[in-house]
Amino acid sequence: MTPREAVELKRIPAIRGCERHLKRLCYAATRGKGLFPMDSEAYQRLTDCEIAILDRMLVRFGRLQSRKGGLPPPPKKNHESNGFGTIRR
Repeated sequence: MTPREAVELKRIPAIRGCERHLKRLCYAATRGKGLFPMDSEAYQRLTDCEIAILDRMLVRFGRLQSRKGGLPPPPKKNHESNGFGTIRR
């Protein structure tokens, strides 16, 4: 196994976890899309269900950010483009 393959193998579970959190975040955002924009009066009138939706959005966003921060960095490329062609390192 090459070092690049080892890094990619470590990234797969983390990426799947991010996808799971993103899917659930999108579901909660779809359910709560009528809540925004919100002023202080609307905030005071939130139902328990709406509060639960907002809670889910915040929790999932936090977990997604934590998971994303734990991803190993992508493998470095052996070349880069300068706009005129490819530079080999």
